[in-house]
Amino acid sequence: MVLLPASRPKRHFNAAEGYLMLEMPEQALRELSCISPTDSDSEKYYCLLGQAQQLAEHFSEALESYQSAYEKAPENLTTLMGMAWCYKRTDQLTLAISIME
Repeated sequence: MVLLPASRPKRHFNAAEGYLMLEMPEQALRELSCISPTDSDSEKYYCLLGQAQQLAEHFSEALESYQSAYEKAPENLTTLMGMAWCYKRTDQLTLAISIME
């Protein structure tokens, strides 16, 4: 992992979002891996990481990322929908339903 100057996190976040829109999770994960630990401890980072992992069908890992995002911003609908989707894909339908309620 290469750590870049603090001015670069926004570029990597934007690139990751773009790759996700293009359904290119590996490229999004690569961009997110370039973000320093200081800048990666945010709801946005964990939510994007969860989306990329979910798109790559790494549902258990995505749940962990979404949980971290949820702890920082429990009202984020993107996080809640992602968690529900991953719970469903990991055969935890009861949890998926409770998240949606």
